[in-house]
Amino acid sequence: MQAAGRGDQVAKLRIIDFFEQVIDDLSRFMRMPRDEAKQALKLELLELIRLKAEEIAETGRCAESQAVYVAEN
Repeated sequence: MQAAGRGDQVAKLRIIDFFEQVIDDLSRFMRMPRDEAKQALKLELLELIRLKAEEIAETGRCAESQAVYVAEN
């Protein structure tokens, strides 16, 4: 996830591919055209990754698991 948060396009695509089925399933419940719903979910996923990467970079730890990560310079 850290690579995707730093802007690694390949990492981002791999994460989106990993969640493709979940995105497809969730898009069925959104009241908008299905393709737009999928794109909105993908954008939200990428934004979440970016925010988490920033949090880890600033604090050196992930709040949810309290796991300590080594900050890469």
